[in-house]
Amino acid sequence: QYDTPLDELGLSTRARNSLRRGGISNLGQLVEKSREGLPPLPGLGAKSRGEVEELVAKLGFPINFETKGKGE
Repeated sequence: QYDTPLDELGLSTRARNSLRRGGISNLGQLVEKSREGLPPLPGLGAKSRGEVEELVAKLGFPINFETKGKGE
């Protein structure tokens, strides 16, 4: 399941493209990056971030979606 490409997760094009620009191309990378907090990514605003959070929660992965650098 970790090798599942972003294209197969049902994310919107905007969310997929933003994650790819951040170096995330599959579910495993998303889970790993998210454990420390998803970094701010261009195009991944509140709506897209919420979409990603909802999808990952549905898949049963505990993830920290706090933004790195928040409040700095």
